[in-house]
Amino acid sequence: MKDFWSFLLQTLTASGAAVLLLAAKAMFRDKLSPRWQFASWGLLGLALLIPAGSFGRYALVNWPAFVETVKSVLTGEYGTLTRVSAPLPLPFFHREGAGLSGNTVFDGIYIVYVAGVAFFLMRYAVLYLRLRLALKRVEKENARRALRSFMRDGGQWGGSGAQAFVDAAAEKYCLASCRVLEAEGIETAFICGVFRPVLVFPVNMRMDEKIVLHELLHLKHRDVLWGLVICLFRCLHWCNPLLWMCADLAGNDLEALCDQRALERLSGEERRDYGCILLDMAGGKYAKMPGTSSVANGGKNIRRRITAIVRFKKYPAGMGVVSVCILLLFSVPFLAGTKPAAVFGKGSVLPDSRAADMARARTIRCTTYAGAFDTYAKAVLTGNIPYLAMCSPLGEQNLLARVYREGGRVGSLEKMSLPAAADVQSGYRIYNLARRKEDVWEGLLVFGLLGYCDGTDSEETGERWYAAQNVCAKKENDRWVVIPEGEFRAVRADSWALMFPDIDRFPAWCYEAKGKNFTLRMRWQTAASVESRSQDVLGLWSSAFEATPQPDSFFSYSYSHGLTADYTGKPEDKGHYRQIGFNGRIVWNREEDPASENRNYFGSHASGSGGSGNTAFDPSLKGSGTGSLGGKFSGSSTDGTFWGSISLGEIWEDTVRLEEGGSTTTRAGIPDCFIVKVRFDGRSEEELTLEPVEGGGTCE
Repeated sequence: MKDFWSFLLQTLTASGAAVLLLAAKAMFRDKLSPRWQFASWGLLGLALLIPAGSFGRYALVNWPAFVETVKSVLTGEYGTLTRVSAPLPLPFFHREGAGLSGNTVFDGIYIVYVAGVAFFLMRYAVLYLRLRLALKRVEKENARRALRSFMRDGGQWGGSGAQAFVDAAAEKYCLASCRVLEAEGIETAFICGVFRPVLVFPVNMRMDEKIVLHELLHLKHRDVLWGLVICLFRCLHWCNPLLWMCADLAGNDLEALCDQRALERLSGEERRDYGCILLDMAGGKYAKMPGTSSVANGGKNIRRRITAIVRFKKYPAGMGVVSVCILLLFSVPFLAGTKPAAVFGKGSVLPDSRAADMARARTIRCTTYAGAFDTYAKAVLTGNIPYLAMCSPLGEQNLLARVYREGGRVGSLEKMSLPAAADVQSGYRIYNLARRKEDVWEGLLVFGLLGYCDGTDSEETGERWYAAQNVCAKKENDRWVVIPEGEFRAVRADSWALMFPDIDRFPAWCYEAKGKNFTLRMRWQTAASVESRSQDVLGLWSSAFEATPQPDSFFSYSYSHGLTADYTGKPEDKGHYRQIGFNGRIVWNREEDPASENRNYFGSHASGSGGSGNTAFDPSLKGSGTGSLGGKFSGSSTDGTFWGSISLGEIWEDTVRLEEGGSTTTRAGIPDCFIVKVRFDGRSEEELTLEPVEGGGTCE
């Protein structure tokens, strides 16, 4: 916790956990033994020890959205996101590096909180030191008294009656003993200290084995240490009355557990006497000291303990397993909590104030680059500013909030103006997705437009208009954000460009190799998207496009490719060629597989025309058909190979398209190269390695 808002987020999250725990404890009050009643507080301890949101979840409700809403309303600040880096206050570390957060009012409140923590820690430390010093003086006084008695009795040590009584009780109940002191000014016995414990008795107190048993059980199970842990949590959340109450209840459960352990060692009438002893202490003054454990813990708590003694029962051995199962049952919602993404309803931000909308949006992390691209695309498609805030850098949040308050949409922002209205139901694709460097991905966002007519009839041409924009996704702390690179432009392409990439109208990755008389060129293009349509089990129908962002999603991919051959030989030799046959394979990573056949999927199924899926080159393949190019045959397989043959005819252009195709694929990225073996007229043969043009960049 490094500022007021991080403390507020931490303590509210812990409060939500406390509410869940108290409700569960009330529900299973009679089902859990005292041992498991106290153990259940460990769940709250985890919530207090783990920084809020460490696993992307918050107990009970979406506390980050609440905190961000309050912060936005009170400070007008949208460019920072409240995070909890540690469950302890860090007074020397502030947001955005050194120095104060910039709001003196809330900085002052945080200083008061830190001062309160320091005050209570100091107070408890001073009280404990004073107690130890007082006991030290008592010990010295007892030693002097014993020395005087020794001198008076003629060299005979009388010993301590209290020490002897405690040693005898410890031996009876098979427990370890400790030093015993008798002191004035106290009303009840207690254990003091963790490493050098001492059992303190009031002077002239009637010794009772049951009181000694209780305190020795505290000693055996190191309950003083548990008391110090509770005291620490009390100091860290001194201004939270709910957690303060939980500290009291945890302390009472610790005493009830010790009662249970004592009653298990006692029998019939002794148990009744044990209850009478507690009843006698109910009216006494109780001053709980840190580093101590006492049989008395306040009149109200003692009454609760007596009630528990009345209904005392020895829990069977199998009850431990049952208790564990119960704890695991209600720890699931306790530990899982609420995920910030759950605040989104069907297709829109939950209706509320604009500050709350922006707060909810900022707190939802895009955990994958695919989720960030998906969120950005749907923000543009729907014009939704809160969606855009989910995937925008924190430095842009103030601008987005101002536009949203003024009633603006995504299209009113710079670089966001579309040439025409977006066709939401057509969805989107990210073309040519590739990793630029570690935690940085880039691609081309493409989606359909409603209109933007240039005088041509799109129904006759089978084309339509699309909007395209270069976008980049990168990691910002623990979230992915999207940065647009350039403005939207209108592109006319095939109507199926959102199903399979259009290698002719959109940029593609280009590969090239020069042979003796031909230059082979491969255009490779991928399209990625998050599945936003549901289908029935038979795949017979799909629902409308769902425009709600999926910030934790992953991409599915499709690809298109086209292989061409450019004639570079002498014009007079051109007529000698009548047929070109080829087979090739894709090489994703030449370091992993430089020479052997690559088994990465080129697509998800074999495809082709007029063939049986044979991947070996066959010079006898003639193709069929007529025209200037003659017959043509091509196909591809799931092992990453492709093949084909084309008859050129008597007259053919210098550029020949040998093969084209596309399908879905299970992987993204850009291949390292393509290896293609080419035969001309079944005679001469060349094996070429197609390398990326200009280092693998896209070409128009």
